[in-house]
Amino acid sequence: MAKPFEHATIHLYNNTGQSVKHIENISGNTYSLQLIDLPSGIYHLVMAENGKTVGYGEVVVE
Repeated sequence: MAKPFEHATIHLYNNTGQSVKHIENISGNTYSLQLIDLPSGIYHLVMAENGKTVGYGEVVVE
């Protein structure tokens, strides 16, 4: 079982590299990312904890 996040941050970027969402102080094992305010497209997600990248991936909004 993975250790829970403590004070993690999520950055979401559009396909031109512009930051479109930034969420701080994420703690726990799961987090639901609300994307209803974003237009359709592919976004790049970077999750960091204590200044280090701990996860990344792509998010598709339809």
